[in-house]
Amino acid sequence: MGRSTESARPFHLLPFTVALLAALGWTGLRARRAADARGTPRPRVARPSPVSPLRFEPRILDLGRLDAESERSAEVAWCVEGTAPLRVLGVDATCGCVVAAGLPARLAPGDAGTLTLAVRSSRRPGPFRAALRVWLDPAPAGRPPTLQVRGYVGARVAVRPPQLDLGPRTAGVLVRRRVEVAWVDALADGSVEAAFEGLDGSVDVEASPFAGRLGASLRLGVQVPTTPGPFTGRVVVRVTGESECVVLPVRGVATVRR
Repeated sequence: MGRSTESARPFHLLPFTVALLAALGWTGLRARRAADARGTPRPRVARPSPVSPLRFEPRILDLGRLDAESERSAEVAWCVEGTAPLRVLGVDATCGCVVAAGLPARLAPGDAGTLTLAVRSSRRPGPFRAALRVWLDPAPAGRPPTLQVRGYVGARVAVRPPQLDLGPRTAGVLVRRRVEVAWVDALADGSVEAAFEGLDGSVDVEASPFAGRLGASLRLGVQVPTTPGPFTGRVVVRVTGESECVVLPVRGVATVRR
């Protein structure tokens, strides 16, 4: 019994020893923190500049009109405006229709060159936009350097409806119809001219309440021929700034007044 009592005595002191060591450790930690607080403050890290170190010229590449499912190549100048060397991690586009080449894997301050773009248009007519992004190391603040690519597939001027069918009409009467002409934003300052071919008629150009500044409204007065039977003609529409004209076919049947 005596031996077991003597051997158990050190274990009675174990909780007090642990508590003492913990108190000493906490005191030392607080002392070190206080010393650090009285010492030299930590240097502030400068925020990265929002200016992109890689610049494209032009920043927005307008390819204009493209035929459906056609290919177009273009070149864009680039230069490094930053003060630190850069490593190009990759170049991607928001659309698989744009492929770029000509950007080295490593860029030094002051480097310049030409970026070659290969663009393939879709089969669907209408405007298209794509963004070409360059991922760099070190990464700049905000968005990566980006080149915007845009264009238009098909005719940039459209007439609605695309065909004017008057149906049976009494010979010699004047039939009035309204059609809308719309164009893309590249022709926002254009004006409209229209004239009949193969038929007699009048055209009044008005501002379109639907297309706004990107279109016009045509008030047509179609003179039905006096000779009974089918008749055809067309209205040729031209918009300044666009080399190609748009043709609106007109057809109908002249009938005898009963």
